[in-house]
Amino acid sequence: MLCALAALLVLMGLKSILLRVLLPIQNVIPRYFLVIHYQSWIKSRTIFQYLSTDVK
Repeated sequence: MLCALAALLVLMGLKSILLRVLLPIQNVIPRYFLVIHYQSWIKSRTIFQYLSTDVK
């Protein structure tokens, strides 16, 4: 019984630590992906504009 309680406490502690570590990462990763996506979109747009002006 004590072992189960101890294991539960350890798991809860690990969970809180993981949450503290993962929450900032979760906030950073989408921003990072958005920046990459935005940059690639701008690149493809400029390439498309360059090609369309080249055709004219």
